[in-house]
Amino acid sequence: MQRIASEPYLAALALSLTVTLAIPAELDHPFGIQMGQSVKSLDHARGAADNSYDLRSVPRPHPLLSRYAVVATEQAGVCKITGYAPMAAAEKVDRALEVLRLHVSELLGEPRFLPGNRDPANTGIWLWVATPAPPGAPRRTLAEASLYRYQNPDGRRAAMLQFEFENRLSCEPKLPPNPFR
Repeated sequence: MQRIASEPYLAALALSLTVTLAIPAELDHPFGIQMGQSVKSLDHARGAADNSYDLRSVPRPHPLLSRYAVVATEQAGVCKITGYAPMAAAEKVDRALEVLRLHVSELLGEPRFLPGNRDPANTGIWLWVATPAPPGAPRRTLAEASLYRYQNPDGRRAAMLQFEFENRLSCEPKLPPNPFR
């Protein structure tokens, strides 16, 4: 059993869970979409079986991102939104990642970096995690933000910026019964 390789990752994950974010109004509704917003109110092209919807447009697009998708259910509304910057050249993806990281960091502070594996397509994940609002403070809707590079097996690349809301577990599919119980 090789525990040493996973310990730095677990330590980074544990540290990231302690980061407290003061969520500014600009990111309380990323790209102009609110937690729990109805899918019917969005300009979406199609839905998939996994509760994801490709959007034709968003109210407040980011200039580097050209595609958007949400995860939503009829009961919970929007739980997650992702912006994509598909690009052919790795250098352009790296530049987009750097600019997006700086833009989000300006509002949320410095992220935790979770290193990727040795695969050059996996650059790691920049992660901003919010803690619940203190008693009496306005409710926070943003749970976490993450930024990473994605690469398909066919070589297509994209910079991806994802925001998950506090209701994100409401959009997860139900787990099958545990056969080990």
